[in-house]
Amino acid sequence: MDLLSGEVIIGEKLWEHGIRLQGNQKACIEDPTKFIQAAGGWRGGKSFVGAVRIYIDFCWRVGERGVTNDLWGVLADSYSMAQEEMRHLDRLLSEADIPHDFKTPENAAWKITFPAWTAEIVTLTASDVSKIASRPYRGVVMAEAAQTVYTSFENAMGRVGETRGWVLLEGTFENTKGPWYAQMADAWSKPGALGKFYSLPSWENLVVYPGGRDDPEILAAEKRFSPSVFLEKYGGQPTKRSDLVMPYADERFHVAHRYPNLGMSYEPERPVYLFSDPGTTHAYSVVPCQMWENVVWAIDIVYRWGRTADQIIAECAAKAWAPNVQMAVMDFAARQHRAEGPPIIEQWAAGWRKHVGQTLEIVANPVPLHAGYDIHRRALLNSWPEDEAQRTFNHDKKLRQVTDPDGPRLMFSPDASQPLFGGHVDDQDYAGEYNLHRNKRNREGTITAEDPIPVDDDAIKAISYGLVWWFNHSGQGHKRQYGGFIPWEISVA
Repeated sequence: MDLLSGEVIIGEKLWEHGIRLQGNQKACIEDPTKFIQAAGGWRGGKSFVGAVRIYIDFCWRVGERGVTNDLWGVLADSYSMAQEEMRHLDRLLSEADIPHDFKTPENAAWKITFPAWTAEIVTLTASDVSKIASRPYRGVVMAEAAQTVYTSFENAMGRVGETRGWVLLEGTFENTKGPWYAQMADAWSKPGALGKFYSLPSWENLVVYPGGRDDPEILAAEKRFSPSVFLEKYGGQPTKRSDLVMPYADERFHVAHRYPNLGMSYEPERPVYLFSDPGTTHAYSVVPCQMWENVVWAIDIVYRWGRTADQIIAECAAKAWAPNVQMAVMDFAARQHRAEGPPIIEQWAAGWRKHVGQTLEIVANPVPLHAGYDIHRRALLNSWPEDEAQRTFNHDKKLRQVTDPDGPRLMFSPDASQPLFGGHVDDQDYAGEYNLHRNKRNREGTITAEDPIPVDDDAIKAISYGLVWWFNHSGQGHKRQYGGFIPWEISVA
């Protein structure tokens, strides 16, 4: 019996007619990627997908490879959270007439064994991660993975290494133990990541929602909830943390090539401006930008940990856009004399003359943190399409314009996006500053008004300095285009 073919007959048992997996359910099962995250909406069939993943691997290993002593695990925060996958497996094995024993002790590990083979499928609790390390596993399904800790995933990865096995994480984005589960979804959505992310929307479970995306219950839920909550609860998509400093940052709207048909953003005939937040104990960030009327376009980024100013300058000087650099805008602290050497602005002036052979004009004005963040947020919001901004931010549906297309806007070339939106940065996976930079919470969990935690903010600050310099605090346009106030500048010969 081919359990992955046939048609679903609504109101009848799936097991009697075969199983039709649709959309990402099928893609998730067929994907050979070693590590997969399948985050689903309510009643999206996550536990069933996890069970089918084990079942198919079991059939292949025993029936095709002749390996009869494998071990699979269903790992969850508690034994009860792993039971649904085991029930599905019992049913799958029974429908295929595969002899097996199913032990279901109360408040203890459940186990499926086979009289003809030594293979086993067991449940594990993440409350004692050492249990994962007792034997090598062929595959591990992490049930309601968001309610476990990241250490459990690390242990699962380690235990499938010997067998060249796999790990499937499944669950919703609710009740997460830390931000790691949502950050993983963002990171694994990008090419070259450690694993692959699939969303399993509720409406792909045709047994529960026969009408699919247009099922009346799904449409009613879409009206009841805000767009972000609906996407999380039913669409299997992570929502942004409520304490993010830059909640308007969205890779869908802010990352694009300036010349999409050419696959490039750099304009060789226009000047380049460097926005920088020098770092010593934290990241050193340099964001080269080009200006298009009311749009600041980040064409590239140099984002490094543990580098000296001279190393950063040399890396920037080797870029194709280096000869077009007209000015650098830096943190006011770059003017300060330091025990370990001359001020940063002097290092940049000397280094740029050495590597590029040009004089670099440097601006290092005081920029109040909240003023810089305010114009930064406005520039991000104004880059949203108005219809999307209306759906996401205009919950009361009152007549208003959410974005200001004539106001400051901020865009990123794909070459500049990873340190901000997440990806492989300086030889390591990084969730991105827009996903990590947060406001403080008090003991009751309430966000304290505009009080950012001073980490994961280096590129954000660099961009804020540049936006204030270009648009002024009012956000009404730079002096070079519109006239008006000319800020105090420092020119270093």
